[in-house]
Amino acid sequence: MLLYLTKPWLQVNKSWWKLVVYDNEEKQEKIIPIAVIDAIVVFSRIQLTTDVLTACLREKIPVFFIVWNGKYLWKLDSLEPRNVELLYKQIGCALDESCCLKYSKTFIKVKIHNSKVMLKRWQKWSWKVVDVDETIKSLDYYLKQIDNVDNLESLRWYEWSASKIYFMKWAEFAPAGYVWAGRNKRPPRDPLNALLSLGYTLLAQLIHMYLEIVSIEPQIGFMHQPKDLRSLLVLDMMEMFRAWIVDDLVLKVLRNNDITKDDFIIDRHSQTPVLLTEEGLRKFIWKFYKEVFKKEEQEDVMFGENWIKLKHIEKTLEDFKKSLVDNEFSYTWFKLK
Repeated sequence: MLLYLTKPWLQVNKSWWKLVVYDNEEKQEKIIPIAVIDAIVVFSRIQLTTDVLTACLREKIPVFFIVWNGKYLWKLDSLEPRNVELLYKQIGCALDESCCLKYSKTFIKVKIHNSKVMLKRWQKWSWKVVDVDETIKSLDYYLKQIDNVDNLESLRWYEWSASKIYFMKWAEFAPAGYVWAGRNKRPPRDPLNALLSLGYTLLAQLIHMYLEIVSIEPQIGFMHQPKDLRSLLVLDMMEMFRAWIVDDLVLKVLRNNDITKDDFIIDRHSQTPVLLTEEGLRKFIWKFYKEVFKKEEQEDVMFGENWIKLKHIEKTLEDFKKSLVDNEFSYTWFKLK
């Protein structure tokens, strides 16, 4: 199991072969057997004793540290040799054009499918947005075309075209006053793009961490190319989760006024990027992790078993790992219903 320590000021101690997590605010403690823990994710302002860290190193339990702004900071892990056979298979697939194309087509087909599902969901609470069916028909057209694609360059063109159509309709669900002039980044030039870019950064860090947990190399991808030092497989895997996690969250925080225009730094007379204020940044990051860590019946604190969105990410990456190990491609990727 994955142990998430998210509440500020938790104290984690070791007692024999158990971890004792003490909540200073609630004056409560929870006891977890070390044997059932696969990895620990630690957010800011949480204290772990040296006995806890030593036990994690001895039992080969990686500990991931995330700072207050959502950045994946570093990992504490043992010097246990990595799964070299799995690494060779991942490299082999990345060097095989047909293997790259199979995975890449799956990433993009799932991305477009999930985008269609989310458009239908958003339409239920925004009757003013029209012609959603026309957008979905266009996305269906690109899905069919992808089946016949035989090279990555053509696939990237279809992905770009589908994304452009999708975002034009997505922006119509944003509250009045938020202008959309297309997707822009590095730097973002309007509030909608600023929130999308921040959300995708947080999602990328989350997927990066999970790839390391399952011993998959984040920098060896299939669709994205090594133009810089970005983690290519993280970018590949993100495609399937963008609409469901980030695009949906941006609309929610704006619709509910959790984030307002007062939370942005906007200088209309300069070329400076549009950024969130420090308070706006804190609010969005909190909403992101609250959404990702949301349980089916209730929200919050430590454990991952019922955290729906995290479980979908974890299951998808485990399935991907299995496909590399077994040299098989016949399994179901994550799709929304």
